[in-house]
Amino acid sequence: MYSMKKATTLAGLMLLSISAAFAQKAPASTYLIKGEIKGLTNEKIYLNYPKGEESGRDSVITKDGKFSFKGTLAHEGTASLSLASNRQQFVSFFIMPGVPTTVTATKDALPKATIQGSKETREWKQHRHELDSVVFTQLQAIEKKYTSFRSGPKQALPDSLAKLQSKEVQNQFKRADSVSQAFIKTHPNSVISPFIAISYYNMEPEAEKLPGLYAGMSPAVQNSYYGKQIKTLTTELAKIGLGKMAPEFSMADTSGKSIALSSLKGKYVLVDFWASWCGPCRKENPNVVAAYNKYRDKGFTILGVSLDSKKAAWMKAIDMDKLTWDHVSDLKGWQNEAAAKYVVKVVPTNFLLDKDGKIVAKNLRGADLEKKLAQLLN
Repeated sequence: MYSMKKATTLAGLMLLSISAAFAQKAPASTYLIKGEIKGLTNEKIYLNYPKGEESGRDSVITKDGKFSFKGTLAHEGTASLSLASNRQQFVSFFIMPGVPTTVTATKDALPKATIQGSKETREWKQHRHELDSVVFTQLQAIEKKYTSFRSGPKQALPDSLAKLQSKEVQNQFKRADSVSQAFIKTHPNSVISPFIAISYYNMEPEAEKLPGLYAGMSPAVQNSYYGKQIKTLTTELAKIGLGKMAPEFSMADTSGKSIALSSLKGKYVLVDFWASWCGPCRKENPNVVAAYNKYRDKGFTILGVSLDSKKAAWMKAIDMDKLTWDHVSDLKGWQNEAAAKYVVKVVPTNFLLDKDGKIVAKNLRGADLEKKLAQLLN
């Protein structure tokens, strides 16, 4: 899941090409994005812009390719323009409240648009250029190389080659990590730095890097929108660190009966966050079942916490995967209250608690769960 998440994050930030900023001013806490897309007549285009935890969205009809968006902007962040007729044609860029942005492009090459905006826009371009030249071209080359080994368009790679490809991809992610950390450390006064940090390091174990990166930022940047997000996230993660008492929660099981986590004290408990729709979760379940069957009579149990929103799908997956331990869910999907307390941003995620309810391990996968239980219970 780590590489999938990282790949999604990195790929979503690739398409940037920006030129020098200009001096025109706009009222604070607003955005003004205008420009021209040559070859586009009277067609709809979409704007996504930063708006708290979710993106704001607007649309306009161009006039001879020209357009203008304006509105309220609560904080800095990335915005994107896309064509209604072809959503794969889009361009992303960094915007600041009160600083207008101009986009100039052609209909068939929107990702190569020229962007004029703020100082931060230029800094973001610098970071994206470094990532693109150092990392993304290599990722594309790796994909092309291993695609040539396939015997057909839908054929899977042999295991040996798949492992080699995975290793090469992971090496590129490490290079991306180095580039990102270098930018953050050399730009302590830029609000781009906390944005990069919270984008790339918002999950464990990568989140362990956040306190050090945050400490190197200027007070003003620490107090920016994304700087405050880092502080909040690190505070939340500290509450679920190794040796901490697991946050208490109560939730309904499949029959509607409430189960409190504290009711399981006296045993080692694996709090397992998963969902019926989560492929990696379902793939991991046989390992969890094996560990449960081996150690359930030695003081070990599991509390499954589902991020499902449909009860039927949840119960069907429990039955199909033969998950015979306790299961709870509030059927709120990603808004699951227990998941919020445990800062769950991806599934599967799990926490192993000792008999007193202290967290002794996290995210045990494959044989690691059985190895840890063997250390504790044999």
